[in-house]
Amino acid sequence: MHSTELKSPVRSIRSALQILLLTVATLFVCVSAFSQGSAGRILGGINDQTGGAVSGATVTIIDTQRNLTRTLTTDNAGEYNAPNLLPGTYTVRAVFQGFKTAERSGITLEVNQDLRVDLVLQPGEQTERVTVTEALPMVETTNAELGGTLQSAIIADLPMNGRNFAPASQFLPAVPAGLRAPTGSARMTTFTSSRA
Repeated sequence: MHSTELKSPVRSIRSALQILLLTVATLFVCVSAFSQGSAGRILGGINDQTGGAVSGATVTIIDTQRNLTRTLTTDNAGEYNAPNLLPGTYTVRAVFQGFKTAERSGITLEVNQDLRVDLVLQPGEQTERVTVTEALPMVETTNAELGGTLQSAIIADLPMNGRNFAPASQFLPAVPAGLRAPTGSARMTTFTSSRA
């Protein structure tokens, strides 16, 4: 009877360790799955007309399609950061006492894009508004990744023989010119390219 009593606690400890190991493994799988998000980020700096950083300015990020706003305050370097934004069209507005309100609208944020929007505040009353209409640079300056988003209308209008999606990828940046149709089974698809 004594040996049976000793085996029972060992079995329960072993079972508890197996459950703990399975739980930890499940958490690691879930974390990596959730990191594959589609959210983007708008960041930038707020400066005065002399180029000095404006610390403590109120920056409002407005999602014009969903009518959602996020309000931020610039740090000591005049920088702001708005992560986890859904792809869409945005307006960025900056306000600080003694300066005119600065605004840039029509900002298109795409999937997993980091977009830098800097604004310059001019002296004046806050009731006055300076709207920046120049286009944002097409060069990504916050990271070295290349990518893009194809609009659903473009994809729907493409002639795709056999539902082959590889030709559509040629419209994105950094796709090698020698990209051939994918090879492999339905479970595994491999892209091959030729490099010069």
